[in-house]
Amino acid sequence: MLGDASRADKFALEFGNLRVGTIKSVSGIASGQESIEVKQNTPKGDLLIREVPGPRDLPISQVRSGVVQPGQIKLVLEPDQAQALAAAAEGGSEDAVLTISDGEGEAVHVLKLANASVDAEGEEITLTFEDINVE
Repeated sequence: MLGDASRADKFALEFGNLRVGTIKSVSGIASGQESIEVKQNTPKGDLLIREVPGPRDLPISQVRSGVVQPGQIKLVLEPDQAQALAAAAEGGSEDAVLTISDGEGEAVHVLKLANASVDAEGEEITLTFEDINVE
């Protein structure tokens, strides 16, 4: 659940061959767009069921496997790690893995981010991804 992720004590990021083990903060751990089922009656009285886009930013606990769900995660890193990640990302998009661990080092969530790109502004990093798989 999103609440679990915010209480976790440690985050680690793998982007290509680079591993970042010290992340100051993480925000925006949400993805996708929920769909809402709308039921209506046609003028003839037949039941019509449609799915329409719902609110954005699903908590990680609600991400559905098998559904392409693009999104963004914002990180704040140590300056040297932010520079290294920005340099590693110059080669283009890569698959990335963000591991959220508890205080004992046990993984709470593993977020596999497909085709992630990096936008770096100082210590602040925005990971934009095309799809997410949560384990």
